[in-house]
Parts: sequence; C-alpha cells; structure tokens
Amino acid sequence: MIKTKGSARARGTVAARLSRWMSALVLAGFAGSLLAEGIEIESLSSRLHKGVYLVDAQILYQPSKTILDALEHGVPLTFEVKLDVRRKDAWMWERAVARHRLRYSLRYHALVSRYEVFLPDKKVLRYATLEAALRALGGLSDLSLVESASLESDEEYELHLGIELDIESLPVPLRPRAYLSSDWSLSYEHRPWLLIR
Repeated sequence: MIKTKGSARARGTVAARLSRWMSALVLAGFAGSLLAEGIEIESLSSRLHKGVYLVDAQILYQPSKTILDALEHGVPLTFEVKLDVRRKDAWMWERAVARHRLRYSLRYHALVSRYEVFLPDKKVLRYATLEAALRALGGLSDLSLVESASLESDEEYELHLGIELDIESLPVPLRPRAYLSSDWSLSYEHRPWLLIR
C-alpha cells in the first residue's frame, strides 16, 4: 500500500476528532456525576440548649432541568421538610414524640432577575443567583426540635428527616404531568439519626 501525505493527514484529523470526542465524553460523564439530580444532606447536627434540642442542617437541592425550566418560567416550587422524633426501635403505629412540617418556597422573577426564598416564618430572602437561592433554601438553623423534659431518661430517640417537592402546590394544569414524570420526582428520606443526649 502506498502511503501519501494526504492519507496521513486525514488519519491525523480523524484521530484528533476521535480524541476530542472521547475527552468530551469523559468530561460530560464527570460533569453529570457532579450535577446529579436529587436531594442530599450536606450536614446535620443537634444540640441541647436551655432544655430544648435544636437542629442545624444544610440540605443540597439539585433539581432536574425540567424543574429548573419551570422555575425560570415563573412556576413557584414548594418543598416540605418533615422532621419526626421517635423512640428508637418504636413500633410503626407508635406516635412520634415530636413532629414538624416546614414549608419552603422558591420563586424566580424574570423582570428583575431575582430569586426569592420564602421561609416557614414568612421571611423572604432575595438572591441574584440560583446557586445562592438553593443554598438558602436548604439551610436549617436553630430549629427547635423537642424539649428534653418530654423524653424518657432511659430511652434512646431518633430523628427521622424527609424532604419532598410538593406537587400539589404546582399550578393545576402542571400537576398531572408532574405526577407521571420522573423529572418531577424530587424527594429524600434520611435514615434514622440517633439524637445525641
């Protein structure tokens, strides 16, 4: 076979393209792992202060592109954070010692390019970037969990934490699609966490 400069150049071009494509594929996979959709707990801790157990947590919200697109088009997102204190090894039908249901909302105003975070205490925080807004949305600080006097001294207790996007809070026309699409499934169920006493 006769090798020409043209054929060598062509092979070099193909090899270069293949190399770039493979590099892009690897980087895309790496980026996908960093930008995984869902909800994670970055930190979670409790402490006793003046007879009351307080909880601090940082929740990481990573919505899907579908959810983010809806947000950018003016659809408000509401998340419910559920915190239950239960006796360790309690039966399923046993009532929780303490139950909290907290609602946080996130909205985007295109006219002013601002994100608004609505906290359970009705306080509203405003941010210029989505990253900052999601960070604030996931921040729990000094949350009163349960009074120590309501806990038996000879028992151990666990904190159960659950988080989910409230589909019922979405605009009515959007709900059927949200219920049927995995793109709208955004929830988290934390394994029971022992309350340090």
